[in-house]
Amino acid sequence: MVAPARLRPQIWRLIVGLILAAAIYAAVIALAAGSGWVFGGTDALRWFFEGATGKGSAPQTLVLLITFAGLALGTAAAARLLHKRRAATLFGPDPARTRRDALRCFAVVFAVLTVSVVIAAASMDFKPNLPLSAWLLWLAPAFALLILQVSAEEMIFRGYVQTQLAARFRSPLVWMVLPAAVFGLAHFNPMDAGANAWVIVGAAALFGLIAADLTAQSGNLGAAIGFHLANNVFAVLIVAVDGTITGLSLYLTPFSADEVMVTRPMLIQDGLMMILAWALCRLAIRR
Repeated sequence: MVAPARLRPQIWRLIVGLILAAAIYAAVIALAAGSGWVFGGTDALRWFFEGATGKGSAPQTLVLLITFAGLALGTAAAARLLHKRRAATLFGPDPARTRRDALRCFAVVFAVLTVSVVIAAASMDFKPNLPLSAWLLWLAPAFALLILQVSAEEMIFRGYVQTQLAARFRSPLVWMVLPAAVFGLAHFNPMDAGANAWVIVGAAALFGLIAADLTAQSGNLGAAIGFHLANNVFAVLIVAVDGTITGLSLYLTPFSADEVMVTRPMLIQDGLMMILAWALCRLAIRR
């Protein structure tokens, strides 16, 4: 997977590529917002930006997920224009194995998180959010757009940044830890998480390390995408933390992200479950 990155491994290319990817991502968001304003006026613009915070309705949350197409497009453009890499090289050399690893890791993580939610449900009462009929109506498009969202994030962090750094540096501290740290910092949200903001950054960085290792072990993005997708299916579609992205979830937690005494033990439990899922995924992709 690193071989295509070795053709043009210069760091300046990676930096310019990231700037280009960010610019295209921002342009797609601006285009979506501008289209809303042209056709719906200020009310549509307000509706769009309310959804962009993650606290909107189901349709607003779907629009938020659609904007990740801009991140995927920007990453593909950066790889092509700066490194002469086809977008397919960001996913790995063997599409069939990429799909296989994605399905295996999705199944493993989904099973582990199901157990985690059952354990949590024994000690707390989840609050109903969407009615079941409405949730089922939105389930298919939401699942498809979550695939888009996690694929876009894995494209840029593991498919692009990790492979380009690995082509230039031998140390995992550079190509594994650095992207994971940036991924964690991208989840810094003191407005919603309060004193838990840095703990959530740490949890996201842990996931980044897991995804980086699975990518390195498998030689493709499939395992990381499957892991990420299962995690987000639970966090966005099944039981969302109150005050986060709740527009598509069936249930809400009885606490919000900034309640330190409740959420920190839960985050520790989630971290342990992630480590267990990682170990099982490593076994799954070796077979």
